[in-house]
Amino acid sequence: MNWRWHNIVVEHGVSGWLAQAYDTAELARGISLLLNDAELRQRMGEAGRKKVEQTYAAPVLLP
Repeated sequence: MNWRWHNIVVEHGVSGWLAQAYDTAELARGISLLLNDAELRQRMGEAGRKKVEQTYAAPVLLP
């Protein structure tokens, strides 16, 4: 997925789900996967938090 800044923050399938604009089927697939898989939601949430803490936290940006 090549979304302007989204793919910098979200790694598709690792820390979130990205779909092309207007691809409602792909968006629905991602939502369905997350709704039906608590472990996947947990892993993606943890991966997203880790990336933000390591990349965008104040101590990182303002050493």
